[in-house]
Amino acid sequence: MVGPLTPRFALMPLVLSSVATGGAVLALMGCHQPADSTDPAPSASASAAPAPSVVDDHYRPSHPSHINQLNPKGGFFAARNPPPPKLRTAIADNAFTDPPPTVTLEPLKHENGHCGEADLGGGEKVVLDCIDDDYGNVQSAASPLVSHEEIFGSSHQKLPAIVDHRKDNTEGPVLNQGSTPACTSFSLVSAVNHAVYRYLKHPGNYSPMHAWARYHTPKMSLADDDNVGKGLTDATTLAFDPKLAKAWMHGTPVDHELLHRADQEAQAKIVNITRLKKGDMNEIKSALASGQDVWFSMSAAHGLAHPKKNSQGESIINDFDHRSLPRSSQEGHAILLSGYQNTGHGTYYLIHNSWGPKWGTDGYAWIWEKTLKANIGDAYVVQAHPIGHSESVGAAPPDHRYATCAAGLAPDATTSQCVPQCDDGGPRVNGVCPVADQCPDGEVNLDGSCELAAPVLKKTMGNGVQMSCGASGCSYVVPNGTAACSSPGGCNVSCAAPRFRVASGPRGLTCTG
Repeated sequence: MVGPLTPRFALMPLVLSSVATGGAVLALMGCHQPADSTDPAPSASASAAPAPSVVDDHYRPSHPSHINQLNPKGGFFAARNPPPPKLRTAIADNAFTDPPPTVTLEPLKHENGHCGEADLGGGEKVVLDCIDDDYGNVQSAASPLVSHEEIFGSSHQKLPAIVDHRKDNTEGPVLNQGSTPACTSFSLVSAVNHAVYRYLKHPGNYSPMHAWARYHTPKMSLADDDNVGKGLTDATTLAFDPKLAKAWMHGTPVDHELLHRADQEAQAKIVNITRLKKGDMNEIKSALASGQDVWFSMSAAHGLAHPKKNSQGESIINDFDHRSLPRSSQEGHAILLSGYQNTGHGTYYLIHNSWGPKWGTDGYAWIWEKTLKANIGDAYVVQAHPIGHSESVGAAPPDHRYATCAAGLAPDATTSQCVPQCDDGGPRVNGVCPVADQCPDGEVNLDGSCELAAPVLKKTMGNGVQMSCGASGCSYVVPNGTAACSSPGGCNVSCAAPRFRVASGPRGLTCTG
């Protein structure tokens, strides 16, 4: 079991010639030692080693908000003591006593540029997108260089039995697309609302209207192409206007001044989107366990219309299969997953919908794995950060760059500085390593809460990528010619837990669960 960040002092030569020199470097770099940390006494090895005449920049911070890698007196800095780990509340096991009943769906009438309406009852209807093979195909998405099975199949570590992002208070508001075919925008923005929690420590509330203004065509692929790398303003600055949103779809030009003003007030940015292996439920569970929502396409989405509440107040979706419908039926939806729970008759996944809080239980419902697997299309995770907060203290960046490290060193997962790894083979995270016995088995405390730890392993993948993992994350050596690496000796990169898998795509490197 592994826990909060405390120092593990490196057995290495001093890199600062004196306390005075070290203090000057810290001051010039704008760095600080955390308030409740004290200068550690120098280790015997560090004290005995002669100080080099030139400061080794490898151990200096790359950004003012990150701590200096070395204390001038020798050894690595201690981290700020984190608060007690959060307690997780599980859904009662008896919430899933039996598999849901199977229902037969009827095809819907296609009209007015969409593929039918799902009747939610009480006079409320939502329109469904028309989906084809291109609907959810985000060609510019990154792909992990190592699979879930390559990591977890080599260790005894297992994913947690229960993940519910509602209970972690990381989910943003439940949005309502109403009668507009804009679920691609609403679900993408909901994923961003969730993603920024790791920086702000509260979810966002960004504008689906802003995202929709850029493409206003119901396709996940276009939602990605026209929004990744661009900002999103908040939902109050550019509120959703269903009449205008539909007018854009039918040819009314977007007011460029409106879009420009929203761009000027942008508060968050999507930096990358990573594809999960199609149909692989373990990939989806791994992403959810790492604290990421899953953005995915779904066929026959009118099967979601009438979930049933059980005695615990949790909503369960009926079992259905779009393959029972005629080939001409293309009713679909873009939507989020925000948790899962293992039960005696299979896993259930938590859907975060964009049909308003009246649907399901406050906008959420559970879907049986059999049903999800039969109807799911493409699936992704979204990397985003608040503008101006991409270098938050202790937070790993949403995008990464290769480093070239000497033998025996690996990039710090936050700063990318080449430093010694932790004792168990994992990377340092902003200069420090975790220690044992502060979190449940299989979890690690890197930022004040217990999250999924990486398994301890060291291996070379079939694609030649070398990985060394400890509880804090994984360090990789990517061979020359793979994933844009052009260094003859290979390229180094590290990913911190819980998102310890490295991914690569046209937009560069990123880390994912």
